[in-house]
Amino acid sequence: MRPRRRLPRVSEKVVQQNIVNLLTALGGQVYVLGTRRSRRDTDFGTHQTPGIPDLWCFLWAHPTFLTDRERVRGLWIECKAADGRASEPQKFFAARCAAARVNYVRGGVDEVIAWLIATGWVSPNQFAYYRVAGLEAGR
Repeated sequence: MRPRRRLPRVSEKVVQQNIVNLLTALGGQVYVLGTRRSRRDTDFGTHQTPGIPDLWCFLWAHPTFLTDRERVRGLWIECKAADGRASEPQKFFAARCAAARVNYVRGGVDEVIAWLIATGWVSPNQFAYYRVAGLEAGR
């Protein structure tokens, strides 16, 4: 029997761009907060507050919602590759968002799609069957 070939690892940068593409296609306004690290030896880090997510997005709902407050939602997104782990400051930020009832997603495109479906922002039939089947199996 032949050994299984491992799929190539999808980088966090690619995951982030796929999420940005998805949300902008849905009419969202996405702000990329993560910055690249300098290649200089004397510069360590991204100069961002530790734990702050990679993306902030505003989503506008269908105009049938009654109030402006119901029409727009904000969403923090911490982009992670499939094998990515959250740092302690990122876990702390997520806990603060949960305590304050602020929308927060950690993960890749599938996690963002799951949030969009769970909050009623989109319908499951707007996505490929294999994306939705994987989400329903994980519940």
